[in-house]
Amino acid sequence: MALSLAHILRNTHSLTPLPLLQISRGIVDEQKAAQKAEVKRVLDAINAHFAADDSKDASKVFVTSVPVSVGSKAVAEAIKHISQKEKDKSVYLVGKEEGEGARVSHGCHVAEVCL
Repeated sequence: MALSLAHILRNTHSLTPLPLLQISRGIVDEQKAAQKAEVKRVLDAINAHFAADDSKDASKVFVTSVPVSVGSKAVAEAIKHISQKEKDKSVYLVGKEEGEGARVSHGCHVAEVCL
C-alpha cells in the first residue's frame, strides 16, 4: 500500500516514524501519476483534434504547443504513441514550461504517406 505525499505530511506528528522506503515509494508513485496525467492530457488534445475532423478530407496533420512540467516526458510519450498507433497522422508538438528561464521540448512524427 503506497501512501500519498499529502498523507505522509499530515501524519508527521505520529510517534511511529514511517520507513524511508515507504516515504520514497509514495513520492515516486505520486510523480508517476502526475506524469501519466500529463501524457493523457497531451494525447487527449491530439485525439480531440483528429476526432473533430469527421469529413472525408479530414486533417491528417496537427501542430500544437502544450504546457508541460519540468523534466516531463509527455511530448516524447505522445510522439511514441502516435508513431505506433496512428501511423497515418503527422504531429508536431512543442512542450513549454511556464515561468522565467523555461525550457522547450519538441517532437515530431511524419506519416509515411506525407513523405
